[in-house]
Amino acid sequence: MAMAGKSISTAPAEPRFYYRDGLAVLRCVRERPPPWMCYDARLEAHVAPGYRLPELRAWAAAHGIGGDAGADPTGGEPAPPFFDPRQPREYQREALDRWLGANARGSVVLPTGAGKSFVAVLAIHETGLNACVVAPTRALVAQWFGQLADGFGAERVGAYYADEKEIRPVTVTTYHSAFRLLERHGARFGLLVLDEAHHLADAADGQAKAWHDALRIAPAAARLALTATYPDGRDAELRRTVGPVVYRRTIAEMADRELADFAVERRFVALTADERRRYDAADQ
Repeated sequence: MAMAGKSISTAPAEPRFYYRDGLAVLRCVRERPPPWMCYDARLEAHVAPGYRLPELRAWAAAHGIGGDAGADPTGGEPAPPFFDPRQPREYQREALDRWLGANARGSVVLPTGAGKSFVAVLAIHETGLNACVVAPTRALVAQWFGQLADGFGAERVGAYYADEKEIRPVTVTTYHSAFRLLERHGARFGLLVLDEAHHLADAADGQAKAWHDALRIAPAAARLALTATYPDGRDAELRRTVGPVVYRRTIAEMADRELADFAVERRFVALTADERRRYDAADQ
C-alpha cells in the first residue's frame, strides 16, 4: 500500500525481549510464552517481575529470539583490569568458592573485621559481571566506593543516591535508592551485592518490605548477601530472593588466629516505651 509517495510496511514486528521499569518483557512471540509470564494489555506484551529476566534470556536464546543490548549484564565489554594487590585469606577464598559453587547465589556470614567486602570485590572480579552494590547508609556507600575504585579504577565505579546519579559498570547505592536505580537500569547489572543483609529480615511492612520489592525487580541472577548477624528464623524472604547461607564463621571460631584481639563491653541505656516495644519485637 502506498500513501503520499511513502510505503507502509505491514510486516509483523520481530519478537524480542527486554527489561523495562522493573519488568521482564517479551513481545511479538508466536510461541507459547513461559508459564510464569502474563499478558499486559498496556504494553501489548507478556511480562514478569524483573528477577525473571535471566530465565527469559535463556528461554529466548533457546527459541532464537533476540534481546535489547541493555539486557546484557556484562555490558558486552572485556573484563576490566584488577588493581587490588591483596591476596585472600584462606577463609575468604573458601567463602567465595562456596558462593560460586552455589550458582553465585547466597549469603556469606562473617564477623565484623573479617573482610566480607573483599569477598565481594573478588566476586565482582572473578564473575566479570557488572555489579550493583547496595549498602544501608551513605557512610558505607563512601567506604565501598573507595575500596571498589582501588580495585577497578575510579572511572569504572559510580554512586547512585540523593543528588549523586552516576552509573558505571560497578555502581554503589543505598537501600533507599536501590529501587529507583534497579527499576530504570537494572538490566545493566548481572551481580547484586547486599551489604549488611540482616536489614532484609522478614517483615510484613516497612522498610524491609520495600527493599524486598527492589530485589523482586532486580534482574541480576548472581546475588551475594553479606552480614555479621544473619537473621536466623526470619530469613524466608532473604533465602527466596538471594539464596541460602553458603558460608558461615563465628567470632569464637576465628578469635586469636584470624581476628585481632577484642574486648566486649556492655553499656546499659534507658529505652522509651516505643523503643522497648521494638527491641522486644526484634528479640523474638
